[in-house]
Amino acid sequence: MNYGLDITRNKLLDFIHGIGIEMSVGSLENILTTDTMHWLHEKNDLLKAGLQGSYLQTDSTSARVHGKNHRTHVFISEFMGVFSTMPGKSRLDILCALQGQPEEDILLQCNSIAHTFFEHYKIAPDYCSQVEALFVGKQNMKINEFEALATGFSRT
Repeated sequence: MNYGLDITRNKLLDFIHGIGIEMSVGSLENILTTDTMHWLHEKNDLLKAGLQGSYLQTDSTSARVHGKNHRTHVFISEFMGVFSTMPGKSRLDILCALQGQPEEDILLQCNSIAHTFFEHYKIAPDYCSQVEALFVGKQNMKINEFEALATGFSRT
Protein backbone atom coordinates (compact mmCIF):
# COMPACT_ATOMS: atom_id res chain seq x y z
CA MET A 1 0.00 0.00 0.00
CA ASN A 2 2.88 2.33 0.70
CA TYR A 3 4.58 1.80 -2.65
CA GLY A 4 1.70 0.70 -4.87
CA LEU A 5 -0.96 3.13 -3.70
CA ASP A 6 1.36 5.90 -2.49
CA ILE A 7 -0.13 5.81 1.00
CA THR A 8 2.05 7.60 3.51
CA ARG A 9 3.66 5.49 6.19
CA ASN A 10 1.76 7.32 8.93
CA LYS A 11 -1.59 6.60 7.23
CA LEU A 12 -0.53 3.01 6.64
CA LEU A 13 0.31 2.62 10.31
CA ASP A 14 -3.10 4.14 11.22
CA PHE A 15 -4.75 1.57 8.92
CA ILE A 16 -2.79 -1.31 10.48
CA HIS A 17 -3.75 -0.19 13.98
CA GLY A 18 -7.36 0.26 12.80
CA ILE A 19 -7.66 -3.41 11.84
CA GLY A 20 -6.34 -4.48 15.21
CA ILE A 21 -2.66 -5.13 14.50
CA GLU A 22 -0.16 -3.66 16.95
CA MET A 23 2.99 -2.49 15.20
CA SER A 24 5.62 0.12 15.95
CA VAL A 25 6.85 2.74 13.47
CA GLY A 26 10.25 1.00 13.46
CA SER A 27 8.74 -2.39 12.62
CA LEU A 28 6.79 -0.90 9.72
CA GLU A 29 9.93 0.85 8.49
CA ASN A 30 11.87 -2.43 8.61
CA ILE A 31 9.15 -4.24 6.64
CA LEU A 32 9.08 -1.54 3.97
CA THR A 33 12.83 -1.12 3.53
CA THR A 34 14.42 -4.50 4.28
CA ASP A 35 14.60 -7.37 1.78
CA THR A 36 12.20 -5.90 -0.77
CA MET A 37 12.93 -8.77 -3.21
CA HIS A 38 11.27 -11.10 -0.69
CA TRP A 39 8.00 -9.21 -1.16
CA LEU A 40 8.30 -9.31 -4.93
CA HIS A 41 8.82 -13.09 -4.84
CA GLU A 42 5.86 -13.44 -2.47
CA LYS A 43 3.67 -11.38 -4.82
CA ASN A 44 4.70 -13.57 -7.76
CA ASP A 45 3.97 -16.73 -5.75
CA LEU A 46 0.51 -15.39 -4.88
CA LEU A 47 -0.12 -14.59 -8.52
CA LYS A 48 0.91 -18.09 -9.66
CA ALA A 49 -1.38 -19.66 -7.05
CA GLY A 50 -4.23 -17.38 -8.03
CA LEU A 51 -3.89 -18.29 -11.69
CA GLN A 52 -4.67 -21.89 -10.74
CA GLY A 53 -8.18 -20.93 -9.63
CA SER A 54 -11.39 -21.48 -11.53
CA TYR A 55 -11.55 -17.87 -12.72
CA LEU A 56 -9.42 -14.77 -13.11
CA GLN A 57 -10.83 -11.27 -13.30
CA THR A 58 -8.63 -8.48 -14.59
CA ASP A 59 -8.86 -4.74 -14.86
CA SER A 60 -6.48 -1.83 -15.17
CA THR A 61 -6.52 1.76 -14.04
CA SER A 62 -4.30 4.74 -14.61
CA ALA A 63 -1.46 5.48 -12.20
CA ARG A 64 1.32 8.03 -11.90
CA VAL A 65 4.85 6.85 -11.20
CA HIS A 66 7.49 9.53 -10.69
CA GLY A 67 5.31 11.98 -12.62
CA LYS A 68 4.74 9.68 -15.63
CA ASN A 69 1.56 7.92 -16.72
CA HIS A 70 1.48 4.17 -16.07
CA ARG A 71 -1.22 1.50 -15.72
CA THR A 72 -1.94 -0.59 -12.63
CA HIS A 73 -3.15 -4.04 -13.64
CA VAL A 74 -5.41 -5.80 -11.16
CA PHE A 75 -5.72 -9.60 -11.12
CA ILE A 76 -8.34 -11.17 -8.84
CA SER A 77 -9.36 -14.79 -8.28
CA GLU A 78 -10.98 -16.63 -5.42
CA PHE A 79 -7.51 -17.03 -3.89
CA MET A 80 -5.87 -13.64 -4.28
CA GLY A 81 -5.78 -10.08 -5.50
CA VAL A 82 -2.54 -8.82 -7.05
CA PHE A 83 -1.68 -5.36 -8.38
CA SER A 84 1.14 -4.73 -10.87
CA THR A 85 2.05 -1.28 -12.16
CA MET A 86 3.49 -1.26 -15.67
CA PRO A 87 4.36 1.48 -18.18
CA GLY A 88 1.28 0.74 -20.29
CA LYS A 89 -1.46 -1.75 -21.07
CA SER A 90 -0.09 -3.48 -24.14
CA ARG A 91 -0.21 -7.26 -24.40
CA LEU A 92 3.48 -7.29 -23.53
CA ASP A 93 2.88 -5.20 -20.39
CA ILE A 94 0.11 -7.60 -19.34
CA LEU A 95 2.38 -10.61 -19.96
CA CYS A 96 5.06 -8.98 -17.80
CA ALA A 97 2.50 -8.38 -15.05
CA LEU A 98 1.07 -11.91 -15.28
CA GLN A 99 4.48 -13.56 -15.24
CA GLY A 100 5.95 -11.15 -12.69
CA GLN A 101 8.98 -10.76 -14.93
CA PRO A 102 10.72 -7.94 -16.80
CA GLU A 103 10.23 -7.99 -20.57
CA GLU A 104 13.52 -9.75 -21.32
CA ASP A 105 12.54 -12.72 -19.09
CA ILE A 106 9.05 -13.30 -20.52
CA LEU A 107 8.55 -16.93 -21.55
CA LEU A 108 6.44 -17.91 -24.55
CA GLN A 109 4.89 -21.29 -25.37
CA CYS A 110 3.40 -22.77 -28.51
CA ASN A 111 0.61 -24.91 -27.08
CA SER A 112 -3.14 -25.50 -27.50
CA ILE A 113 -3.89 -22.00 -26.19
CA ALA A 114 -1.61 -20.52 -28.85
CA HIS A 115 -3.40 -22.58 -31.51
CA THR A 116 -6.76 -21.25 -30.28
CA PHE A 117 -5.31 -17.74 -30.57
CA PHE A 118 -4.13 -18.47 -34.13
CA GLU A 119 -7.60 -19.69 -35.11
CA HIS A 120 -9.42 -16.81 -33.42
CA TYR A 121 -7.30 -14.17 -35.15
CA LYS A 122 -7.25 -16.11 -38.44
CA ILE A 123 -3.47 -16.34 -38.58
CA ALA A 124 -2.38 -17.86 -41.89
CA PRO A 125 -1.51 -21.57 -41.63
CA ASP A 126 1.97 -20.85 -43.09
CA TYR A 127 2.74 -18.52 -40.16
CA CYS A 128 1.36 -21.03 -37.65
CA SER A 129 3.66 -23.71 -39.09
CA GLN A 130 6.64 -21.37 -38.92
CA VAL A 131 5.92 -20.57 -35.25
CA GLU A 132 5.47 -24.27 -34.44
CA ALA A 133 8.81 -25.03 -36.12
CA LEU A 134 10.57 -22.54 -33.83
CA PHE A 135 9.33 -24.43 -30.77
CA VAL A 136 10.30 -27.94 -31.89
CA GLY A 137 12.07 -29.53 -28.94
CA LYS A 138 11.36 -26.55 -26.66
CA GLN A 139 8.59 -26.15 -24.12
CA ASN A 140 9.33 -22.47 -23.42
CA MET A 141 11.29 -19.77 -25.19
CA LYS A 142 12.33 -16.33 -23.97
CA ILE A 143 10.71 -13.54 -25.94
CA ASN A 144 14.05 -12.11 -27.13
CA GLU A 145 15.05 -15.50 -28.58
CA PHE A 146 11.66 -15.82 -30.29
CA GLU A 147 11.94 -12.32 -31.80
CA ALA A 148 15.44 -13.05 -33.10
CA LEU A 149 14.31 -16.30 -34.73
CA ALA A 150 11.03 -14.87 -36.02
CA THR A 151 12.67 -11.99 -37.90
CA GLY A 152 13.57 -14.50 -40.61
CA PHE A 153 9.93 -15.46 -41.34
CA SER A 154 9.07 -15.38 -45.01
CA ARG A 155 5.88 -13.66 -46.14
CA THR A 156 4.74 -16.20 -48.73
